[in-house]
Amino acid sequence: MNLYHFPSSIDSAVIYRAKEYVSEGRVKSLKRLAGRKYTAEVRGYEDYQVYVELDEEDNVLESDCNCPYDFGPICKHQAAVFLVLRDRIAEGEAGPEPSLRELLEAESKETLVSILLSIASDAGPAEERIRLHLSKVGGEEEVAECRALIQSYIYRNSDQHGFVNWRSVRDAVEGAVIVADKAAAAFDGQEWLRGLDMHLCVIEEMIELLQSADDSGGGVGMIIESSLEAIGRMVQELQSASDAERVAVFRRLLSDLQRSCYDGWSDWQLALLESADELIASEEMQQAWDEAAGAISDDSTGSEWSRGYVDERVAVLRYERLLEQSGESQASLYLDEQLHFPALRDIAIRAALGRGDAEEAIRLAEAGEAADQARGLPGLVHRWKKHRFEAYRSSGRLEPLRALGLELVGSGEYEVYRTVKGTFPENESAWSFYLQEMLDRMAQDPRAQELYTRILVEERMFARLLAYVREAPYRIESFYGSLQPHFPDEVKSLFLTYIELRADRSKDRRDYADVSRIIRLLQQVGGREEAYRITGELLAKYPRRPAMREELEKLVF
Repeated sequence: MNLYHFPSSIDSAVIYRAKEYVSEGRVKSLKRLAGRKYTAEVRGYEDYQVYVELDEEDNVLESDCNCPYDFGPICKHQAAVFLVLRDRIAEGEAGPEPSLRELLEAESKETLVSILLSIASDAGPAEERIRLHLSKVGGEEEVAECRALIQSYIYRNSDQHGFVNWRSVRDAVEGAVIVADKAAAAFDGQEWLRGLDMHLCVIEEMIELLQSADDSGGGVGMIIESSLEAIGRMVQELQSASDAERVAVFRRLLSDLQRSCYDGWSDWQLALLESADELIASEEMQQAWDEAAGAISDDSTGSEWSRGYVDERVAVLRYERLLEQSGESQASLYLDEQLHFPALRDIAIRAALGRGDAEEAIRLAEAGEAADQARGLPGLVHRWKKHRFEAYRSSGRLEPLRALGLELVGSGEYEVYRTVKGTFPENESAWSFYLQEMLDRMAQDPRAQELYTRILVEERMFARLLAYVREAPYRIESFYGSLQPHFPDEVKSLFLTYIELRADRSKDRRDYADVSRIIRLLQQVGGREEAYRITGELLAKYPRRPAMREELEKLVF
């Protein structure tokens, strides 16, 4: 999207409001950052921050706004900034500036020291950032500096009660990002324990932040996941490290995952346990790992389900280690004892299918179905049925496969439909009867509606699809493309019905703009006269809705 042609790519209503914002002077403090990156503050219902990055040909590489607009990729605040930025570039007011490196290299050492001291005294976390870079490498002092830096950013972006709202989370975690980058650099230099200590510090501080932040955007959780993934990659690289380094990292992981900060966050605790599992190279390490795993299970808080989840994950790790270290025979014995865990039963069934033992796979699946049906766990029952379906397919048992297929397609299983259809010879009338029964079942199951309509289109059953759309006219938006060639008049009629219903329920400008959008769709499918007529009827019907009139009057016929 080019800065000089972007209006043609954005909804006209957004451009209209953006121009109003520019004329009202709502775009404030447009600033140029490094390269061709810009930030601006735009006054709306409140002040919003807009970020724009351009390439050398004025194409928009990236744009973002922290407003809650979610009806398209570009909001009116971004569009307003585009307009102002376009004008300033054209006038030569936003051209190239010297890079920061060039400016700094031109100054003396004394001046640079003065600048750093001034920044440290005025900019909150800046002092902690400087101290982190100057701290001694490794050890408790460096970790303490990391912790201080992370906490300084959190404190600066907290309210008077110490809470970080969702708009401030990105700035609040900036200190953690800086420390994680420093940890990555340590890993690059094969300073394994030093990098690990910094990543663990990030994880611990971010878990603490979750107690006093609105992380609905997932920013804090993403920082934690990123550090855990970095630790996992580091463990893989340690395969070529010395035994002493491997043992030191192993002990550090086991020590940290038992900290109280992980209480209630079992997934992250288990991720560290899994990384430690990769390093086991002796009976002593195995015993230490088993004790740590047992402690996690014993300390698990929350519901019976959450405790079972932890036990299952640990059981899977033990099975995988047995398979790697002791072979399939020993691992299979352990597997048979752990079939009460769904993940282990799943492994057992897949293993049976892998070695061509369909009967064993069916037996295991049916046992799982019976047990989980009694426990009231329909999701697991469905999983075992899918495995049984696969066993029937691999063994060529057509009748039970077709019978089970009728059950599974009701849950929206497209591949089941394709597999069953493939068992019928082309043009065989038996498929038509089977298909009708399948569709009749799916029509009654809300879970299967997406697959139901997909099959109707694929099987070219457009009359039945039309009947489905008539039940709820709003569906015409999704299916007019399929229905138009076969039922053009019915499509126009359904659009008119839908427009009237949508207009009757509309309450604000956003709704009115949506009504206009649907009228444009009607016009596109060949209903120009109908679109013109319904627009006039709406203007007459709602004389006291000026915002609706404004939106409708934008239509061109």
